[in-house]
Amino acid sequence: MFSTIPFWLAISRNTQRATCVRSANSWSLGHLRNTRNDDRRWVSTTRGIDRLEIFTFKVFVLALLFVLATSVYAERSTEHLIVARGADVIASFEVEIASDIESRRVGLMWRSGLAAQKGMLFDFGQQQAIYMWMKNTLMPLDMLFITEDFEIVFIKHKAQPHALKLVSAATAVRYVLELNAGVANAFGIVVGDKIDWIGNRGSSGLQDH
Repeated sequence: MFSTIPFWLAISRNTQRATCVRSANSWSLGHLRNTRNDDRRWVSTTRGIDRLEIFTFKVFVLALLFVLATSVYAERSTEHLIVARGADVIASFEVEIASDIESRRVGLMWRSGLAAQKGMLFDFGQQQAIYMWMKNTLMPLDMLFITEDFEIVFIKHKAQPHALKLVSAATAVRYVLELNAGVANAFGIVVGDKIDWIGNRGSSGLQDH
């Protein structure tokens, strides 16, 4: 049986069907492209968030370390310390007192320098063998080892930054005074001189100055 549908109508319907198929295919391809683009944007956004979180975390850690380091330094008391020979004062310094475990552990590490006639006095609480080193210390220092009777018994001149070799006196001591390198020679400080400070006044046997 022959079709009674006019030839032009059949062509028109076939054309419409083909157009619909092409439109459906175009929609599928377009949807796929959009989905892929959305995925790329999501991955890019996720990576951006990850980078931001990592950066924020690093900033937080650095800020926390700064606050902790600052608090350690802020808690240390300072004293006006003198070095005397007999009745004569030959030098005076403003020193931080490191008398607890944490302050002694940190010491002068990471500091870029000391102001003139500044220093740090380590108080270990009792007479004992004391070993010092220069790990993480950025500047050269003079180290003065001092007994519980406040007498200087050994001076390590110009200990070098980052040196890991242990430095100690031949005898037991209680205190170690750290000063800028060269200061001991500049003031003529020698073994046998004594120290004193206001918070210790009367214990050393030195006269008030």
